[in-house]
Amino acid sequence: MFLPIRAAHFPPINEGEPTTLQALWDVLTRQQYGKPPVWERQATLPAQLGMWVQYFGWQWGRDFPGAIQNGLAVLFGSLGVLGAYRHWDS
Repeated sequence: MFLPIRAAHFPPINEGEPTTLQALWDVLTRQQYGKPPVWERQATLPAQLGMWVQYFGWQWGRDFPGAIQNGLAVLFGSLGVLGAYRHWDS
């Protein structure tokens, strides 16, 4: 109820402008992002894995030199995969 009531007052930032039922549905289902189905990749798998390693490096090792940063990324990434496997398995 909040979104249509707020949109009816035409605030300065009114993303999606859910003033109609169709517009509200589009906002709730996030149609404005136009994401492809999950099984369609937007980048190659090696590129996605590279970005994942880079993300872990930024999170836990950004103040260390490159080799240590990459090692920490692999270490914490491995722990994450192990944890995910343990949760999936149990």
